[in-house]
Amino acid sequence: RQQVKDAGGKETSFAMMLWCVVQSLARHPRFRTSLVGDGTIFRTYRHVNLGVAVALPEDTLVTASIHAADTMSRSEFFERLSERIDLARQGVDQADPSITISVSNIGTANMRMGIPAIVAPAVATLALGEVFDAPVPSGSSFVFQKRAQLTLAFDHRIINGVGAASFMNDLKDEIQRVHAYRLAELRSDMDRLGSDLAAFKNDLLDNKLTKKRLKKWRGSDRWSHRLHIPQIPSNAANPNLVAGAAIAGALVIAAGAFAIWSSRPSEPSVD
Repeated sequence: RQQVKDAGGKETSFAMMLWCVVQSLARHPRFRTSLVGDGTIFRTYRHVNLGVAVALPEDTLVTASIHAADTMSRSEFFERLSERIDLARQGVDQADPSITISVSNIGTANMRMGIPAIVAPAVATLALGEVFDAPVPSGSSFVFQKRAQLTLAFDHRIINGVGAASFMNDLKDEIQRVHAYRLAELRSDMDRLGSDLAAFKNDLLDNKLTKKRLKKWRGSDRWSHRLHIPQIPSNAANPNLVAGAAIAGALVIAAGAFAIWSSRPSEPSVD
């Protein structure tokens, strides 16, 4: 989520979890199925039609719907999700018979676990609990890891326990895959930043760093919004002043790089 925010996005952790839900639902057709007619006919939808519970004042609940969510790119999904939730917050309930599963973020109500109700003709409801620090055994001691509990209520007329467990395990793996991909991106950025720092150091040692060169480094570094490189006064003609400002900038970059690396996200576990 932090990387998305740094890039100017507004996606929340809940939105990213919903993206993982969509990817898992695409692999589990029973969760895209509902009972029609007299309750003896199965209708399986080709695409994922996702419902998101949205709370309104006076304990009112409406549904935001995202149809054919599995056909969207990640950015398209986040944009459509934001639009539909905004519409729901205006009091527009978007529930329809094609919504086979709804997701509720009960963590916003400071709940770690809750048993959600199934609203027919949906086949299941998934509740996401509050993220918390849980102690995990590590050798003879403990470490704390981020955890969140997912609770699934499902219609036994369509889905059995083994099928529900398979979906939940698939969802857990999907969330961990997304985290691993994000962590790999962060490490790649750190490697690139290390190469930039090495080249910057070589420029200093070769005494080739000019005001124009420093300005180029300042504009090209994707971390420059986090790392403030001191400006050189426009009337600075003294080469010692230029070199001093360059060294100060290099020190700030090095300190910032260490701060970014030391604050990198830890591996999460999802129950």
